[in-house]
Amino acid sequence: MNVLIFGGTGYLGSKIIKNIMSMGHYITCIIRKTSNIDRICGFADKVNFLYIEDLVYNTKLEKFDCFINTAAKYFKTDIEEFEVLNSNYIVPAKIFNICLKNNIKISKILFFFIFILF
Repeated sequence: MNVLIFGGTGYLGSKIIKNIMSMGHYITCIIRKTSNIDRICGFADKVNFLYIEDLVYNTKLEKFDCFINTAAKYFKTDIEEFEVLNSNYIVPAKIFNICLKNNIKISKILFFFIFILF
């Protein structure tokens, strides 16, 4: 299976990547150029990385069997509401639209996110 994951360098995403790779599946992980990949450094050489800064609406992507979103921001005192909405909803929707634009037939879409209000 060929899996596209957004948020794979976070706590949950890194665990999902490790588990999926242990089953022999291929992973493409969308990350920021500034992402810390420490959580996946033991197997990062087996992951295909795409930088979100390089993704544009006409980006050509390969076929994926599954799109998993684990990227999430939550409200803290120093984070604006728009930043939370952008990370949790808008950016994953844009990535999904890129997949649709490229006629990528994704059979499964999984969204994991935490929405915490303090």
